[in-house]
Amino acid sequence: MPSVSLEDLLVALADKCWKGKRVDELESNIAALLSVACKKPEWACFAELDEIVQELTKDADARLAWQGAFETS
Repeated sequence: MPSVSLEDLLVALADKCWKGKRVDELESNIAALLSVACKKPEWACFAELDEIVQELTKDADARLAWQGAFETS
């Protein structure tokens, strides 16, 4: 993985969550960085992140429909 900050990865994750998409590699990379930062096992960080991402992505269709209702010119 190139040298990318946790913050950059979280921005990418937020974009994916907004659209209701899951990217295993992105989530794994974030879990690995969180593991180092908080000194927890990587699997535990991944499990917690997975729960958060599941919650964030569940209403993606409604968010995208709401966003699509606005004209862009």
